[in-house]
Amino acid sequence: MFKDCYLRFCTEHFSLSTTQQNVHLCNYSIQKHYKNNVNRHADLPVENMWTSKEFIEKYLKPKKLADQWDALIYPAMKEAIICSMLVAQDTIDPRRSSFELFGADFMLGEDLKPWLIEINCSPTMARCTAVTTEMCDSVLEDTCKVVLDRKYTRSNDTGRFELVHKGPPVTVPIYIGIDLRVEGKTCKANRTTTKISAPVSAPPQTTTTSALDNHPSECSNEALSTDSNSQYQFNSTGKSKQPKVRRHNSSGKGNDEHDIDIDIRSPMSNL
Repeated sequence: MFKDCYLRFCTEHFSLSTTQQNVHLCNYSIQKHYKNNVNRHADLPVENMWTSKEFIEKYLKPKKLADQWDALIYPAMKEAIICSMLVAQDTIDPRRSSFELFGADFMLGEDLKPWLIEINCSPTMARCTAVTTEMCDSVLEDTCKVVLDRKYTRSNDTGRFELVHKGPPVTVPIYIGIDLRVEGKTCKANRTTTKISAPVSAPPQTTTTSALDNHPSECSNEALSTDSNSQYQFNSTGKSKQPKVRRHNSSGKGNDEHDIDIDIRSPMSNL
């Protein structure tokens, strides 16, 4: 962990009554587009950046709080970074002969307690202000000391970097709770069967004669057959004719015969 850091300020006074970005986001890439409020405190830097040393000298010492940097602020930031790295260790793939530089963003409360906002990988090393010019150069130089010099001689100087944690990887517990993932699957519709059962209302043990017997020319392109289960089976893809079925009573007399229209369709006719 690099021992030095810098503090950023906004061009406007903090207020919850507005959502303007120059009031709440102190990033230099945003604040450089705005002018400093003329009513700001005179000790605030023109480029809206302080080094940690300037923060101690210009803010903490006048308030007799200089000891809070080493007693509260820096240890709290160190602990937050260590815990974050341990939590994310299973998502970082170890690679030989490689390294990663992270940048942590904190926010100081009125009680000087640091709150971790985010940790960025590959933070910018741009020389945008006098503060970042000095600090980024130091970070890059000391990174080479850690990555290159110390690789061959473990006792070599590491600059402003210090080792803040050393130990075995933390065992990640197996999560057996509810899985909230939503996964989609491809659904294929099955084709309909080519068999259609006879109407359930058809009376059993009846003698039927079909008009198809007398008019074969009307269904020359279709094949109609009946099986033992009174099911009609088609091998045609078109709509079948609607034959009339005569039902006779048990006495065989024709005065009780009824004409029943049965709509027989091929399953393929609905496609």
